[in-house]
Amino acid sequence: MLKNLTRTHYIIIAAILAVVVAVVIVAVVVLADDDDGEDQEVTAVKLQLSWFYESEFAGFFAAVDQGYYEDEGLAVEILGSGFDDDGNYIDPVPLVVSGEATFGLMSADNLLRARAEGQPVVAIATTFQRSPRAYISLEEKGITTPADFVGQRVVVRSDLEMTYAAMLAQAGVDRAQVNEITDSDLFSMDALKDDLVDVTPGFVTSEVIDLEQQGFAVNTVMIGTYGVEDYQNLIFTTEDVVQNQPELVTSFLKATIQGFEYEVENPNAVAELALQYDPNLDVATQRAMVAASVPLIAPAGSQIGDMDPQIWENIGQLMVSSGAIEAEALDIEGVYTLQFINAAYEE
Repeated sequence: MLKNLTRTHYIIIAAILAVVVAVVIVAVVVLADDDDGEDQEVTAVKLQLSWFYESEFAGFFAAVDQGYYEDEGLAVEILGSGFDDDGNYIDPVPLVVSGEATFGLMSADNLLRARAEGQPVVAIATTFQRSPRAYISLEEKGITTPADFVGQRVVVRSDLEMTYAAMLAQAGVDRAQVNEITDSDLFSMDALKDDLVDVTPGFVTSEVIDLEQQGFAVNTVMIGTYGVEDYQNLIFTTEDVVQNQPELVTSFLKATIQGFEYEVENPNAVAELALQYDPNLDVATQRAMVAASVPLIAPAGSQIGDMDPQIWENIGQLMVSSGAIEAEALDIEGVYTLQFINAAYEE
């Protein structure tokens, strides 16, 4: 059959082959450029945590490890918190407001205080939809409800008094019947272990795990069980970023949601990611932390990252009634927005 082809036929075939080869070469180059990221604009982002590196923040670690941020064109650097060399807390609020970090993590009460002081902070999502805060006692004490606080030595910290009081009120417990301990020397878990106090506040994602790994059986009274919530790890940024870089905010949240979804589906795997940031961490502790965190991150019937306006209202009213904020300084409307969490789910 080839013998019947004319010179013109060969020229046409050669031209077709040349076009095919050119298309293949272009496709390979484009793919190579995409893989190398040479043609993609990458935005540097800094995320300031609210505490030391640990699996409480595993969803963010997963978003980096799984390439979710990279897929959104973001190069995210995660900064640990804790205390500086002078013993001062590394506060995410001033670092984000100053622009040293793009996003940060902070509790609702602290963001409301910052707004009351004129700081332009805006919460865009939450990692914990349920509060990790609990009142902890040794199991042998038999303290399982706020009603059992009557006659017991209960640590009451000034920064937690409003949620403590609200929980007792919801449970119908008279504070006058509780032996409240306000001595800061007794605020540690050692005081609980040494039987100097009967009940002390802590997180189910932290202090409870530490006690159990030391061999102590404990009971917990979760404040959320009694209708009291206090958003702890809210993702926040500034009004300037929200107004002038909305695409960045949405992209960051979209990738972050994927990271926390990965955590919920792969708890053991993400627990080990924390060791990439602090090799001195104990794997078993990190796994226990993730196991305790998942029900708070993704409670039944919720979508990861979402915030409840009613919880914000409740927190604000608690702060006003406790005297933590003047009523005229309370800015619920400005302190958070659902715009970006909704946009992240729509994409």
